[in-house]
Amino acid sequence: MRQRISGLLKGHAGQINPGTAFKIGLLTAGLALAVGCGSTSTNGPTQTPGETVPNVVTSEPPENTVFPTFTNTPFTLPSSTPFPTPSRTPFPTLTPTMFVVPTPTPIATPTRFVVPTPFPTASPTPFRTPTPTAIATSTPIPSQAAPVMTVASIGSGQSQVHLDITVASGTSVSATLSGPGVVSAALQTGIAPSSGQVRLTWTVNASGSYVASGTAGSVSISGNASVQ
Repeated sequence: MRQRISGLLKGHAGQINPGTAFKIGLLTAGLALAVGCGSTSTNGPTQTPGETVPNVVTSEPPENTVFPTFTNTPFTLPSSTPFPTPSRTPFPTLTPTMFVVPTPTPIATPTRFVVPTPFPTASPTPFRTPTPTAIATSTPIPSQAAPVMTVASIGSGQSQVHLDITVASGTSVSATLSGPGVVSAALQTGIAPSSGQVRLTWTVNASGSYVASGTAGSVSISGNASVQ
């Protein structure tokens, strides 16, 4: 058995295939089985009554031992499964988008700034200093220029009563006559001319006493007369 194993090993040195390795394994198993079933050596250890002695290989197996014949089983590689060919997905054809150039917006023409014509500067009108008006100063009436009243008949039963006074030129003289028969307006006025002489006249149609009172400028005047 050992010789067959050695022969197998020598004959297939350097080129042991799976079949040869399988044969060697079977031969080794058969050898172990044969050794276990053989006789024990007399030179072994002494067995005591009741003690079990282990199997000990003491000699070669008999030469007439028949070993099983092994058939070479070819090792077949599994057929390769072809990978599916991936389908090629075509990329979509891009349609170029036409770039539209925007129409430029025309720039508005700037409005021309018109410089306003300056207004002519008016020449200032010289201020005229008003000529002061002379304030008339009332001249006090002298004692000899006191009002004088006179009476004159004009017929038809009527008479005129006069008041004469001399004052400064431009002085205003006014007087009111009161009595029993004043026919004309009771209030009479006058302004002294350059001569300064002023006469106020009333018409009466009844006899009696008549009194005139008034002002010459800012001076009070009065007088009386009797009509017959």
